[in-house]
Amino acid sequence: MLTIFCAIVGEARSVVEVEIDDADSVSALLKDIKAMFLNALKDAEAARMELFLAKKDGKWMQSCSEEMKKLRKGEKTAAIEELIHEDKELDPMKKLGGLFDDAPTDDVLHVLVVVVPYAVKRQRREVKTSIEELWELSKLQLETLPAPHQIKAPLERPLPFRLTLRDPVVPKDIFDPNAPLFSCPELETSMNYFICQSQRKFHPETKASEGSWQKYYDILLSLTTNLYLEKGYAVLTRRNPADTAETTLPPVRPNYILQRNCVVLLGGEEQSSVVSIAISVGKLLQKMRGWSVILYADLPHILGYATSGSDIQFIAIEKSDGRCNSTPILRWDI
Repeated sequence: MLTIFCAIVGEARSVVEVEIDDADSVSALLKDIKAMFLNALKDAEAARMELFLAKKDGKWMQSCSEEMKKLRKGEKTAAIEELIHEDKELDPMKKLGGLFDDAPTDDVLHVLVVVVPYAVKRQRREVKTSIEELWELSKLQLETLPAPHQIKAPLERPLPFRLTLRDPVVPKDIFDPNAPLFSCPELETSMNYFICQSQRKFHPETKASEGSWQKYYDILLSLTTNLYLEKGYAVLTRRNPADTAETTLPPVRPNYILQRNCVVLLGGEEQSSVVSIAISVGKLLQKMRGWSVILYADLPHILGYATSGSDIQFIAIEKSDGRCNSTPILRWDI
């Protein structure tokens, strides 16, 4: 029997010792490593890990080396990248005999362990998960309302769970790829409906009218309102349809308003792609001027969105008894 030391690349404080026998295969070593790294690799398949010798030019990685110090912190150096190149992976069917004959048993690392990306088991709960459970899993722990410049990061954060949707490309953009897989029929149905409609019937042409784009965004916004309602939050939405009668009076209401307890949480303005995003933002701010003082309550700002076709700009609209100022948050093309 021989004792060797192994470490997961990218995982801090992950060095463990494993006893091996020359007659064992690399595949058997994979299983032993998974057992030793039970916490770090509890969701990984041993067959989806890769092993590499921590050895270059006949020299094993010393415990006092800079590479080893950084490896213990979860960092990956250029030297380590070279050691874990795909052409150096140990063959799972190969016997261990001879691999470690010249290796000291003390003060060196013998094996680098790489967990292949997306090698996490697709674990689906047998019991269906409710929207309320996913809400609790996803909600942000906020003590106070974030300042406008702090809103972008939480909005871009991927959801800490995965769902099975009809378009396999979509989850990669929305969900954390390493998060657990859940079954939530209510939310999956709503999201699949939007995907289906946006890809087929309701996705407007590039130069479609303002009214066509409003119908498109209504489907998307219904995801948010349905989540609120499933959680038990009484919210109201107000839609001011596009003016098809071509009246000369300028509209004074935002195209879209989301309210809770008489407080405006979100205001929106949809325009066709022939109208620039800057003009769309300007129209929203002009309309919100008469609303902010009355319906913001104690909030210093609310969220707003303005669109130009499929181009959507999220902003924070500050409370003001005069001209409304805005802070850009993020911009997407959907």
